[in-house]
Amino acid sequence: MLALGEPLHVSPGYKRALVQRVLASRDPEAYLALAPAMGARASGDDSLQGCVAGDQFAELARQVAACRLGLDCSADSTLVTSYCANAGICSRDSAQDFVSFVFDAAVPRQGADKVDELVDTLVSDPGAQS
Repeated sequence: MLALGEPLHVSPGYKRALVQRVLASRDPEAYLALAPAMGARASGDDSLQGCVAGDQFAELARQVAACRLGLDCSADSTLVTSYCANAGICSRDSAQDFVSFVFDAAVPRQGADKVDELVDTLVSDPGAQS
């Protein structure tokens, strides 16, 4: 519901606790579901200060983190298909998986290191800021 802009509770504490629970769960589906709410939509949200949130890199980082945690991100995956079908963002290489596509085409070169760093933060330490 948070990703749709309709959290169950509107308190800042609820939002932050939900983000922390998702991070601790290490559930790739939960990471993916939360990603849209943590991207540009989270910009300026004080309750998410210190979290991986607030720009397009944060959203992509959460999606890539979901892949690293076991989500199917192959060329035939739902994630790749939805990017192409819903957003019109399609790889020219039909065999390219989501992670390769992100670093090859979706992120400018100067942003690739930032996305990689954010992904490492999200998947390496369950106690890290989300």
